[in-house]
Amino acid sequence: MSEFIERVSTIASGIDEAATAKKGKGLKVSELVDIVGNSTRVPINCYPGIEGGTCHKEAYFISLHDKQYVGARRKKGHLTFTGALREVVRHMQGLCPNKTYHAILITDRWDSELFRYWKANFEEIKLNATIEFYLIESGKCTQIKV
Repeated sequence: MSEFIERVSTIASGIDEAATAKKGKGLKVSELVDIVGNSTRVPINCYPGIEGGTCHKEAYFISLHDKQYVGARRKKGHLTFTGALREVVRHMQGLCPNKTYHAILITDRWDSELFRYWKANFEEIKLNATIEFYLIESGKCTQIKV
């Protein structure tokens, strides 16, 4: 079992609770960053989030699509699944190679076809780091084995 499953479970329930409290209005990116940061309690990189800063050992990539999470009209700054996959590669191979050792992508919509497009990059990243993928639904998370 992954060492990150407990953190991701806390993030998933935090996202669900915050979205429920907003009653369908969707979460702002800053709220996602707060949920992830409060759940991990270690220095991290978070996408979407604030650009710049230093590279940390852990990076979280959040891609949400459901209206309860992003609102009726997608709120500014939220990552699509494609955008999140691209950010994982950009961060792990471009911005922070050999500085970030754990990449965790959390999504509410998995797309195997889009994943296959980036699979060679992920295999290369796995030589020096771990990458984990999680599907969240109703505040629960399931690790996707790839």
